[in-house]
Amino acid sequence: WTIYAGVVVGQLNDDKSPGRVTVAGFGVDNFGKRFEVPLAAGASIERIRPCGPKHICVGFSANGTYSVKSIDLTTGKETWPGDMQATFQPDWYLTGAGMVLGESRFGTLTKPTLRDPATGAEVRPVGGGKNTDNAIAAAGRWVVTSGMRVSGSRSAYTVAAVDVTTGKTTSTLDLGPTSTTIENASIGGDLVVAVTESRKVVIGRLPAVN
Repeated sequence: WTIYAGVVVGQLNDDKSPGRVTVAGFGVDNFGKRFEVPLAAGASIERIRPCGPKHICVGFSANGTYSVKSIDLTTGKETWPGDMQATFQPDWYLTGAGMVLGESRFGTLTKPTLRDPATGAEVRPVGGGKNTDNAIAAAGRWVVTSGMRVSGSRSAYTVAAVDVTTGKTTSTLDLGPTSTTIENASIGGDLVVAVTESRKVVIGRLPAVN
């Protein structure tokens, strides 16, 4: 469950929704029920998180397929024409320009794309569109991606920041050889911080906002 825009959203227990997985929203002012949205038979909820200015998305699996459902918190109605389906488990970041959706693999988002939270439609790919470009952090209008730079027989992990409002990417920062994986990354103000498993910390400053 999660709390967003004055609404508590979560899965009802078996007493309230016997035999069916159902997502419900309750106002934080009086905990009155605002909506109920049943999921497909046999569904198992993976995550419930914000995905737009007034939208909550539910990631769930059912019958071997992963899906994402968007709910408008002001109406309690499903937002998109239908559930978005994926072969691999989906995950997303909420940015100032929309929802960045990708496939969740080892703590990163592969094949990230910017989506319109109102319709779920793809706006543009995030980063270079390569499978090696993975989204690892997001805040405001920025998404941090990890990539790989190859020079002769050597390869190194890199990070860069993508302005999701324009699709433009900053220059890259080297984090070290690919034998040292990225453990964590975050954005704070105009700084990007990435940490490797060898405890190397790399800090970069984002370009000024025009």
